[in-house]
Amino acid sequence: MKFNKKGFTMIELLVVLLIIGVLAAVAAPLYLKNLEKARVSEAVGAMSLMRQVEKEYFSLHSAYLDVASPDIEAQTDAVPPGLGVTIGATQYFSAESYSIATGTNFTDGTAAADFVITATGSLSAAYAAGVGARNRADVTTYIVEMDNSGRTVYSIDSGANWKPFTN
Repeated sequence: MKFNKKGFTMIELLVVLLIIGVLAAVAAPLYLKNLEKARVSEAVGAMSLMRQVEKEYFSLHSAYLDVASPDIEAQTDAVPPGLGVTIGATQYFSAESYSIATGTNFTDGTAAADFVITATGSLSAAYAAGVGARNRADVTTYIVEMDNSGRTVYSIDSGANWKPFTN
Protein backbone atom coordinates (compact mmCIF):
# COMPACT_ATOMS: atom_id res chain seq x y z
CA MET A 1 0.00 0.00 0.00
CA LYS A 2 1.37 3.36 -1.00
CA PHE A 3 0.67 6.46 1.15
CA ASN A 4 0.76 9.89 -0.37
CA LYS A 5 2.30 12.06 2.35
CA LYS A 6 0.93 15.62 2.25
CA GLY A 7 1.09 18.38 4.85
CA PHE A 8 3.16 18.81 7.98
CA THR A 9 3.62 16.62 11.01
CA MET A 10 2.62 17.79 14.44
CA ILE A 11 6.29 18.03 15.47
CA GLU A 12 7.07 20.33 12.53
CA LEU A 13 4.18 22.61 13.43
CA LEU A 14 5.24 22.75 17.08
CA VAL A 15 8.81 23.66 16.09
CA VAL A 16 7.52 26.52 13.93
CA LEU A 17 5.29 27.76 16.76
CA LEU A 18 8.22 27.58 19.18
CA ILE A 19 10.39 29.66 16.84
CA ILE A 20 7.64 32.26 16.39
CA GLY A 21 7.16 32.42 20.17
CA VAL A 22 10.86 33.01 20.81
CA LEU A 23 10.99 35.75 18.16
CA ALA A 24 7.92 37.45 19.64
CA ALA A 25 9.37 37.26 23.16
CA VAL A 26 12.54 39.00 21.96
CA ALA A 27 10.87 41.56 19.67
CA ALA A 28 8.01 42.75 21.92
CA PRO A 29 10.17 44.41 24.62
CA LEU A 30 12.35 46.07 21.97
CA TYR A 31 9.28 47.42 20.21
CA LEU A 32 7.77 48.77 23.45
CA LYS A 33 11.07 50.45 24.43
CA ASN A 34 11.31 52.13 21.01
CA LEU A 35 7.68 53.25 21.23
CA GLU A 36 8.34 54.77 24.68
CA LYS A 37 11.41 56.65 23.39
CA ALA A 38 9.52 57.92 20.33
CA ARG A 39 6.79 59.38 22.52
CA VAL A 40 9.32 61.05 24.82
CA SER A 41 11.33 62.34 21.82
CA GLU A 42 8.44 64.58 20.75
CA ALA A 43 8.55 66.38 24.10
CA VAL A 44 12.36 66.52 24.11
CA GLY A 45 12.36 68.25 20.71
CA ALA A 46 9.94 70.94 21.86
CA MET A 47 11.75 71.32 25.19
CA SER A 48 15.08 71.86 23.40
CA LEU A 49 13.54 74.80 21.55
CA MET A 50 12.14 76.20 24.81
CA ARG A 51 15.55 75.80 26.43
CA GLN A 52 17.13 77.83 23.64
CA VAL A 53 14.50 80.59 23.98
CA GLU A 54 15.12 80.68 27.75
CA LYS A 55 18.85 81.18 27.10
CA GLU A 56 18.11 84.03 24.69
CA TYR A 57 15.74 85.62 27.23
CA PHE A 58 18.46 85.35 29.90
CA SER A 59 21.00 87.07 27.64
CA LEU A 60 18.62 90.05 27.30
CA HIS A 61 17.15 90.23 30.82
CA SER A 62 19.71 88.48 33.10
CA ALA A 63 16.94 86.27 34.46
CA TYR A 64 15.11 83.13 33.43
CA LEU A 65 11.38 83.13 32.92
CA ASP A 66 8.91 81.03 34.92
CA VAL A 67 6.13 79.91 32.58
CA ALA A 68 3.00 78.17 33.79
CA SER A 69 0.97 75.79 31.69
CA PRO A 70 -0.75 76.70 29.28
CA ASP A 71 1.18 79.94 28.60
CA ILE A 72 4.17 78.56 26.62
CA GLU A 73 2.88 80.05 23.36
CA ALA A 74 2.27 83.55 24.81
CA GLN A 75 4.87 86.24 24.10
CA THR A 76 7.51 87.05 26.74
CA ASP A 77 6.02 90.50 27.37
CA ALA A 78 2.46 89.16 27.78
CA VAL A 79 0.66 88.86 31.11
CA PRO A 80 1.15 86.11 32.16
CA PRO A 81 4.40 85.75 30.20
CA GLY A 82 5.23 82.90 27.86
CA LEU A 83 8.10 82.00 25.57
CA GLY A 84 6.44 82.74 22.24
CA VAL A 85 7.09 79.13 21.16
CA THR A 86 4.37 77.75 18.90
CA ILE A 87 3.68 74.08 19.53
CA GLY A 88 0.72 73.63 17.16
CA ALA A 89 -0.65 70.16 16.37
CA THR A 90 1.29 67.23 17.84
CA GLN A 91 0.97 63.50 18.36
CA TYR A 92 1.26 63.40 22.16
CA PHE A 93 2.18 66.62 24.03
CA SER A 94 0.17 69.78 23.34
CA ALA A 95 1.23 73.30 24.39
CA GLU A 96 -0.83 72.94 27.57
CA SER A 97 1.43 70.14 28.82
CA TYR A 98 4.57 72.34 29.13
CA SER A 99 5.69 74.53 32.03
CA ILE A 100 8.99 76.02 33.21
CA ALA A 101 10.09 76.57 36.82
CA THR A 102 13.29 78.36 37.81
CA GLY A 103 15.43 77.50 40.82
CA THR A 104 13.99 74.02 41.28
CA ASN A 105 15.29 70.46 41.20
CA PHE A 106 14.09 67.57 39.10
CA THR A 107 11.06 65.79 40.52
CA ASP A 108 13.26 62.81 41.43
CA GLY A 109 15.21 65.16 43.77
CA THR A 110 18.43 65.50 41.78
CA ALA A 111 19.88 68.98 41.23
CA ALA A 112 18.90 70.85 38.07
CA ALA A 113 20.76 73.67 36.32
CA ASP A 114 18.93 77.04 36.43
CA PHE A 115 15.42 75.87 35.44
CA VAL A 116 13.35 72.76 34.72
CA ILE A 117 11.07 72.44 31.71
CA THR A 118 8.33 69.90 32.36
CA ALA A 119 6.02 68.16 29.90
CA THR A 120 3.10 66.46 31.63
CA GLY A 121 1.13 64.13 29.36
CA SER A 122 -2.04 64.30 31.44
CA LEU A 123 -2.31 68.05 30.69
CA SER A 124 -2.26 67.63 26.89
CA ALA A 125 -5.30 69.09 25.17
CA ALA A 126 -7.35 67.13 22.66
CA TYR A 127 -6.73 67.79 18.97
CA ALA A 128 -9.20 70.25 17.43
CA ALA A 129 -8.98 72.83 14.65
CA GLY A 130 -5.30 72.23 13.95
CA VAL A 131 -3.99 72.40 17.52
CA GLY A 132 -3.66 69.96 20.39
CA ALA A 133 -2.42 66.38 20.61
CA ARG A 134 -3.85 63.66 18.39
CA ASN A 135 -2.86 60.72 20.62
CA ARG A 136 -2.77 62.33 24.04
CA ALA A 137 -4.35 59.27 25.69
CA ASP A 138 -1.11 57.35 24.98
CA VAL A 139 0.93 59.62 27.30
CA THR A 140 -1.43 60.42 30.19
CA THR A 141 1.06 58.90 32.67
CA TYR A 142 4.20 60.38 31.05
CA ILE A 143 6.27 63.17 32.62
CA VAL A 144 9.39 64.51 30.89
CA GLU A 145 11.81 67.00 32.48
CA MET A 146 14.81 68.90 31.03
CA ASP A 147 17.11 71.45 32.67
CA ASN A 148 19.32 74.20 31.22
CA SER A 149 22.20 71.77 30.67
CA GLY A 150 20.00 69.58 28.48
CA ARG A 151 19.88 66.74 31.01
CA THR A 152 16.57 64.99 30.50
CA VAL A 153 14.72 62.46 32.64
CA TYR A 154 11.33 60.90 32.10
CA SER A 155 8.75 58.72 33.77
CA ILE A 156 6.05 56.67 32.11
CA ASP A 157 4.24 55.90 35.37
CA SER A 158 3.27 59.34 36.70
CA GLY A 159 6.62 59.91 38.41
CA ALA A 160 6.99 56.64 40.33
CA ASN A 161 10.14 55.60 38.40
CA TRP A 162 12.52 57.94 36.55
CA LYS A 163 14.86 57.12 33.67
CA PRO A 164 17.51 59.22 31.94
CA PHE A 165 16.71 60.04 28.32
CA THR A 166 19.43 59.14 25.83
CA ASN A 167 19.21 59.32 22.07
